[in-house]
Amino acid sequence: MLRLLALLSIFLVTSACAHKPKDAVLPTSIAPAITNAHKTGQAILLYRYSGSEASEAYADWQGYLQDFKLTDGKEFYIQAIDTETLLSLTPNATQTEDFSLFIKKGSASYLYDDIIVEPQVYLAVVHAFAGQKLNEEDRAFIPEQVSVTATNN
Repeated sequence: MLRLLALLSIFLVTSACAHKPKDAVLPTSIAPAITNAHKTGQAILLYRYSGSEASEAYADWQGYLQDFKLTDGKEFYIQAIDTETLLSLTPNATQTEDFSLFIKKGSASYLYDDIIVEPQVYLAVVHAFAGQKLNEEDRAFIPEQVSVTATNN
């Protein structure tokens, strides 16, 4: 409980003082592969899908995710995570059912609070992580910017 309060305090202080997005600092409890990907500057996509695999929405989401993995997302580290892990990374997250969390060292982090069924969402994040100026379409599809917090470097 004390550690949770300390993490929350760190989050509140860094959120209140931040003028530009802070680098995500992943907790040591996160899988080592995710932590290593972050330390090396690799873009990361962490997601959760909790619905039926027999639904049309699932088929659309899975298809777009697979396309992303094979094209613009081939350099991303991509992994499913649980709600507890999401909340350990983004304590203020309001969506815990289905989500996609995008993290890259040196960039803002983004949380999409549902399954992604529009490939423009992925492209907007790729452009943002590449430091490109976002065009009108990118700005329409970029997910919510979030603070990702924890205690290790």
